[in-house]
Amino acid sequence: MRCRLIRDRGYSGAENMARDEALLAAADPAWDLTLRLYDWSPPAVSLGYFQDPLEVLDTGALKEEGFHWVRRETGGGAIFHHDEVTFSLSCPESPEILSYNREKSYGTVNAALTGALLQAGLTPALFAGERQKEKNRNNLCFLTSTAYDVLYDGRKIAGSAQRRKNGRVLHHGSLFLSRDATLYSKIFKWQGTDSLQNAVLSKTVTASEALGRSISFEQMSEHIIRGFEAVFAAGFVRGGFSGPEEEEASRSLEKYESAGWNAERRAI
Repeated sequence: MRCRLIRDRGYSGAENMARDEALLAAADPAWDLTLRLYDWSPPAVSLGYFQDPLEVLDTGALKEEGFHWVRRETGGGAIFHHDEVTFSLSCPESPEILSYNREKSYGTVNAALTGALLQAGLTPALFAGERQKEKNRNNLCFLTSTAYDVLYDGRKIAGSAQRRKNGRVLHHGSLFLSRDATLYSKIFKWQGTDSLQNAVLSKTVTASEALGRSISFEQMSEHIIRGFEAVFAAGFVRGGFSGPEEEEASRSLEKYESAGWNAERRAI
């Protein structure tokens, strides 16, 4: 299997989503699978494809904090991307890479994340119960657990979402390194019975909190790479975007910077 690794730091939310869309829509056929590791500059909230920003976000507070927001191609709930490792995995739909069955394909990805956390010194587990969801309209990703989600000490440590289009798969994942839980109450609208800050602290955990020490983007990235290499039994070759992929990302950027894409709720 020909596996490409792209380390891609320093992009805005809109740029990140445009670059991931390029890997979904116009991926270089020389590669069977691409793992892209990236951060967000400045920090940003990404909304799931079907979410209504008016129900989820305090856009005025986001602007005051200097944060961006953008709608993803993938589904799921809203995620605040601050100090974390974000990854996208893109490949053709294929039983040899990611199963046609969505639950099994999530299991493959989260097995890699479990391996990454084991290497970091943690003992994670996969969620095995019924879907759990906070009773609110916000649908914040890290307050929702689904089959095969990665947990540590009963709390969610990584979140994922997926999109399949024209025979290809784009899988998004986020693994928190550290956080300021007070920011959640500022930038998200909330209708839960408990405070949002308390809900975040009780239902989620970061890698640094779990380890009892800080861990850098570079350190966790190496663990994630090793985790995927073990699951796919293949080495990743460091690379970058091809010319056509860069062109597609440039074309897609206008979409992700537009109010038409970000503000209008998508039909289910």
